[in-house]
Amino acid sequence: MEISCPRCSSRFKLPAGVHAGARLRCSVCQHVFRLDMEADAAAPAAPSPAGAPDISPSGGGSAGMPPLEMPARKRSCLRRLCGGVLVLALLGGAGAVGWQYMRPLLAKPPMTAGEQADQISSLALTDVRQYYVDNDRSGRLLVIEGRVVNGFAAPREMIELEASIYGPDKRTLKSRRFFAGVSLSFSLLKSMGMQELETLLSNKDEILTNNMNVASGGSVPFMTVFAAPSSPVAEFAVRVVGAREGGQAAASGTALGTSAVPGGALPAGKAAAPDTSAAPAAPDQPEPRTSTPQPAAPVRP
Repeated sequence: MEISCPRCSSRFKLPAGVHAGARLRCSVCQHVFRLDMEADAAAPAAPSPAGAPDISPSGGGSAGMPPLEMPARKRSCLRRLCGGVLVLALLGGAGAVGWQYMRPLLAKPPMTAGEQADQISSLALTDVRQYYVDNDRSGRLLVIEGRVVNGFAAPREMIELEASIYGPDKRTLKSRRFFAGVSLSFSLLKSMGMQELETLLSNKDEILTNNMNVASGGSVPFMTVFAAPSSPVAEFAVRVVGAREGGQAAASGTALGTSAVPGGALPAGKAAAPDTSAAPAAPDQPEPRTSTPQPAAPVRP
């Protein structure tokens, strides 16, 4: 016979030997009630939820009676088997994905500082020059441009540079990292605003066209533009900080060189004076205004 708790309606199986009027306690809501045989017999039987607590006698004349047991629901063996297979499949998939990410890190140790420098040691800077342009919309601009020559036997791509300008007190006024591959005409430098120039110089399509698979002995142009700072500019410097070979990113590094600038670094050179006499002879070919690159020791004015 099954009975139900009058408060929470939880249903339980009544063991033999429990008489009408016995006091019982519901283990779900802790409600104490007396067994009404007629009311429980008239109530329709319904399956109890799996795992629900039992009703136990609450004492009094029923203290020695066994606890009420609820009918247990059998779990399908097929369902348990399918659940186990699903868990194993998820664990196996997660392990495979993790291994794919971890295998390159485990197989290849981190590069040393010397190995990092070797990745860019044969990228040379040539035709580096710095000059000023009086922009119609953004005032005076400082332009640094040149070319990067690939001295490696294998192609290089996504060559990244860093340009810096310094004040008379050797303090860095501005510094910028950028990708090679874009060079603008003098007419654009003079007529376009600073924000528009930065957008053109970071054009992904042109960078991916000119700065991919640079063959051995080939070169790629570079250019960066600074809004002329309020403090005087005394020196500037350019260096290669990254490249890529065969889809493997080359780590950043710096290697100073001689006047031919091997190693992708231009020692600090004296900045051009910001005067109108430096205007280029032809609108699309600015006149170079930078000193000849020197060996590793910086040249100070």
